[in-house]
Amino acid sequence: MALDLGIINIIAGVISTGFLFLVPGGELLALDRYFHKEKAKCRDLNRKWSRQRNHYLHVLTKWLVDLAVARNVSTIVVGELKGIRTDKDWGAKGNQKLHAWPFEKIIKLLTYKAALRGIMVVKVSERNSSTTCIVCGERAKDARIKRGLFVHCDKAFNADIVGAYNILQRYLRQAAASASVSASVSAVVGALARPAVNLFVWRKTTPLGREQGTFKQAS
Repeated sequence: MALDLGIINIIAGVISTGFLFLVPGGELLALDRYFHKEKAKCRDLNRKWSRQRNHYLHVLTKWLVDLAVARNVSTIVVGELKGIRTDKDWGAKGNQKLHAWPFEKIIKLLTYKAALRGIMVVKVSERNSSTTCIVCGERAKDARIKRGLFVHCDKAFNADIVGAYNILQRYLRQAAASASVSASVSAVVGALARPAVNLFVWRKTTPLGREQGTFKQAS
């Protein structure tokens, strides 16, 4: 399983069997927007924000590990995010989101939860992963015509899925070089345009706020 971490989609994933999935980051963005606006009104708001944010991240990483177990995944590959906060400039608002986004916390939680289930988490460089065509293998920076759309070789893909797919291919090539696995992904390129989208849904509200939630596949 390879994961591309982002903001619009907090997770874009590709499993070597061809299973693809997206987890939109909208719920976490909504939490952050709400509490940024409201924190001046309530002394306990920062604590409530932290509790709900941590709950979301724990549910997210547990869901990913459960998915990996269900799909017989032995290794989870995550795009190496080194330098991401210094290499990108998305404007004032975009940079604020980027610097506040919990990339490292997601990886840390995922690593320890996966280890408890016997799954290894490794980092692989994500350089150029979201600008390399999965059909021809050429770098096509201009193919990413919108934040979430990659168009090249007369085909259109979710740009984050392109990133995750290339991260997985990069790991498999590295592993094959050391003769540990076969360097192949069974996903059909045409199917990469149809990832399963998974949404976070709050399912219980207490006097302390929203305390429980789960991920469900969008219909």
